[in-house]
Amino acid sequence: MARSERLLELIQVLRRHRWPVSGQTLADELGVSLRTIYRDVETLNGLGASIEGEAGIGFVLRPGFADRKGERTRRTVWPIALGYFEHVRVLAAWCELREDFRNFRTDRILALQQTETRYPRRRRALMKAWQEIEGIPPQ
Repeated sequence: MARSERLLELIQVLRRHRWPVSGQTLADELGVSLRTIYRDVETLNGLGASIEGEAGIGFVLRPGFADRKGERTRRTVWPIALGYFEHVRVLAAWCELREDFRNFRTDRILALQQTETRYPRRRRALMKAWQEIEGIPPQ
């Protein structure tokens, strides 16, 4: 497994655990050494992931969203489409913070909270506006 794949897989493993998980458990699950887990956690934190914990206690992924600069933000978004590419999934959505359509890499979404709030406009109207901006012909 390539290092980049392992880093993404480590985030996925941490997402599945609500409570701190030991470094040895992570190492066993990923088939690497405990030292590799420590280095990978340090690398991911440097890239903006919010992994808390320490050797002997365990690690846990904290909620939020990390942008490409590694800064964590909280946003309210209205999903429109999910795109699948070779190595990444992208969520197309209306972003209330930016008041515009944005694409979010799903591997950078650290947590989500579903609300009972209705879409600000009809979903179909949002989809149509997004397609026009992206130059996607109507279907």
